[in-house]
Amino acid sequence: MKKNKQTEILKAIKEILLFLIEKGLATDQNQPILKESLISWANYTPGIGFGSNIDYLTIYSEIEESKNYTIKLIDGGLLQYYYKTDRRKIIEHRLAFYPSPLLEDYDSAFIEYEIDELYLEVVDTYLLKTPLRFDYDQDDERHKLVLEPKSHLHLGHTENCRIPVSRPICPYSFTKFVLLNFYNAFYKRYSTEALFSKKINTGENTIHADEQKIFYLEIANKG
Repeated sequence: MKKNKQTEILKAIKEILLFLIEKGLATDQNQPILKESLISWANYTPGIGFGSNIDYLTIYSEIEESKNYTIKLIDGGLLQYYYKTDRRKIIEHRLAFYPSPLLEDYDSAFIEYEIDELYLEVVDTYLLKTPLRFDYDQDDERHKLVLEPKSHLHLGHTENCRIPVSRPICPYSFTKFVLLNFYNAFYKRYSTEALFSKKINTGENTIHADEQKIFYLEIANKG
C-alpha cells in the first residue's frame, strides 16, 4: 500500500520545525496546515514575496512583517514550505529561503559566538543576500522546454533565472540543502541526526532530455 503523500509531507515539515526549534536555530514559526490539497502555513497570502522590480529589502520586510513564512531562523532567515498534492503525488511546490538582508550570516557569527549568544549580535550594515526558491508544477501546458522546466531553481528575483532540477523536492532535501550551504556550522554539528538521512520519494524524473544537456541539478530519491 502506497503512503499518503499529503500525510508524509505534512509530517516532515512538522518534524523539521520541531528539530530547528529544539536545536535553537529557529526563533519563530507558523504551524504547517493542510487545507484540501494545499499544505502551507497560517497567515499564508498568495503573491507575497514576488516581484522582480522590487528591491530585496522591501520584499523581505513584507514577508517578515506579515509573517508569511513557515520558519524564522535565528539570523532572520525565512523558510517557506508550500505544496499542492493529492494522496499519491506532488502537483506543485514552492520552497523558498529568504536570508536576512540586515544581519550577519549565521556561519560568520558562529565562528565567534556560541548559538545562544547570537541573539545579542546585531549588525547594522546592509549585506548583499540572494533569495532562492525551488518551484515545481506538473502541468504540461505551463512547461516551456528549457525556458521553464517543470522543476527548477530560482536564484534572486530574476524570473528568467530557472535552473532545471531533475524532479520535485521533498521537505527534508530542501532543508538539508539550505542548512548545508548557508548554515554549515550548524549542519556539521548536527549532521549525524536522523533528520538529515530522511527522504520522501517524490516520483520519477520530470526533467526533459533537452534540459539535461544544459546545467541542471540532479536530486536523488534515496540516500
